[in-house]
Amino acid sequence: MNTVVNFVSEADLNRNVDWLMDRRNPDKSGHWELNPKALDTFGRASQDVTDAYLVWVMTQNGKFSYDDLENEFKNLKKVSETSEDPYILALYSGALFNVGKKEEAIVISARIVGS
Repeated sequence: MNTVVNFVSEADLNRNVDWLMDRRNPDKSGHWELNPKALDTFGRASQDVTDAYLVWVMTQNGKFSYDDLENEFKNLKKVSETSEDPYILALYSGALFNVGKKEEAIVISARIVGS
């Protein structure tokens, strides 16, 4: 984040990362918990999009590896096997690339280009 803006403190970033990590579903399904008190669903991303986005975000800074988010990656792999949503596939591919799984990322990316 500091490479994009320089006014967000490291402490603020760490606090947000810790909060996000605490939002992982404890059932090890690879899903992230959504707020059940949300007042509407208009414009809200699906569970699959939210999961993919958060895995991508968490891997962007290089602090989390595939092993750190293994359940979440396994969930995205399962989702990607049936999804044709280019947004989900792009986020999953980006997250794979971020954790050094370049070959797998290329395979997923090729599905976006091919569609």
